[in-house]
Amino acid sequence: MCTDSIISISNISKSFEDVEALIDVSFSVKRGIFGLIGPNGAGKTTLLRILLGLIKPDEGTAHVLGFDISKNLLDVKERIGVLHEKPSYPSTLTPHRYLNYIRGFYQSTENISHILKEVGLYDAEDRLIGKLSAGMLQRLGIAQALIGCPDLVFLDEPTANLDVVGREEVIKLIVELHNDSGVSFFVTSHILSELETLCHDIAIINKGRLVSGGPLPETVDKLTLGVYKVITSDAQQLFASLRSTKRYESAEITGANSIRMRIAPEEIESAEKGIQEIARRNGIKVYSFERADSLTDAFREAISNE
Repeated sequence: MCTDSIISISNISKSFEDVEALIDVSFSVKRGIFGLIGPNGAGKTTLLRILLGLIKPDEGTAHVLGFDISKNLLDVKERIGVLHEKPSYPSTLTPHRYLNYIRGFYQSTENISHILKEVGLYDAEDRLIGKLSAGMLQRLGIAQALIGCPDLVFLDEPTANLDVVGREEVIKLIVELHNDSGVSFFVTSHILSELETLCHDIAIINKGRLVSGGPLPETVDKLTLGVYKVITSDAQQLFASLRSTKRYESAEITGANSIRMRIAPEEIESAEKGIQEIARRNGIKVYSFERADSLTDAFREAISNE
């Protein structure tokens, strides 16, 4: 396919009895690494299941790699890979033997050892799957998703149940696979800090509706315009002092040592001085005052405005 758009979703709606899971959702996904985010119950899983052809929408259409999923699902499935959130594997097989078995479904001639080397499992290709660590199992899942030489891979919570090092390794692997082979990824995850380092583009959904989306840096910048955070030695005491002043009535505690608030662009300098003065009078340290411009901050803004 020569088009930059690998997924096109148009006016998708889906209900389950009296629950509206998706409401008139429309957006497109370009080649690269895309992240779909939203709180629990937002509709992420429903949308993913529709794109994989597991359920049908009540209204609307979706195209994946140029194919209408309602008419050409087999063509789609031949060109995608999938890693579900909670995959299971036969513990008594080795990664090499298991992937060789999976390869038969795709009638693929892909070299199994090469794929295992790509995902960092070459040294464990003859180890029993039941002996692999959680991180290795995630790598095996990604290897399985790559067996059919897909143009697009769907990853549902790819770093779930991994420790910090394991999550970093999987994120690095996804980026390397995209950069080296050109395969695109559609990722869902609750760990926003990871998506921030991983994704080129994102979409945020909440209560079944599309809230915001586009290039990640642009989306974050738009949503966090005028939002600032204060890192302090005593967030609770400083918060109480700030809220007693009408100027800082938008302040809210966001962590043990952090406060965030909305400040008009023309008031930033004077607002910072005012915060420093209030903190000084109360014997509180202010370590930093800066733009709240992370993906987590943007997500919070998008959801709170709904």
